[in-house]
Amino acid sequence: MDSTAAAMWATYAACASAVAAFFSVIVAVFQLTSTSRQHKIALFDKRLAIYDQINSLVLSCLAGNWNYISLTTYREYEEWLRVRKEAMWMFPDELNVWLKENVGDAFVQYMIIHGKKIDSDSDEEKRTYAKQLSEHRKKLSEAHDMFKDKFSPYLKLEK
Repeated sequence: MDSTAAAMWATYAACASAVAAFFSVIVAVFQLTSTSRQHKIALFDKRLAIYDQINSLVLSCLAGNWNYISLTTYREYEEWLRVRKEAMWMFPDELNVWLKENVGDAFVQYMIIHGKKIDSDSDEEKRTYAKQLSEHRKKLSEAHDMFKDKFSPYLKLEK
């Protein structure tokens, strides 16, 4: 083989290496984009599950089926604590603070008031109880109304 042919083969080999490197970069970028998308989907799924759990707990509380503090109520409170703990890792601090101060406090106060057993025949005591229950139910309902708006920025899959 003469030197011209060897130089040509060397040039072809160099070009082939450059083309292979170019395609390797394209594949790497595609994999990185794909992996990033998978992480966003996984985070979205976890956040949506937390949103659904909190929403279910609040709606259960607002349904007002509790006659007094019962084992079911304690389980719901334990569920609230578990979900809040998960939310601390999935959402930014500002949302977690809002959850605690608005939804959490309203949930707990409503549960406490609702759990009082009124054994008295006093109309005044019953009115006071009904008023407290109504006030805490209203707070919980207001927190629930804001709930979707507060969570919506974190429950989006962006392209």
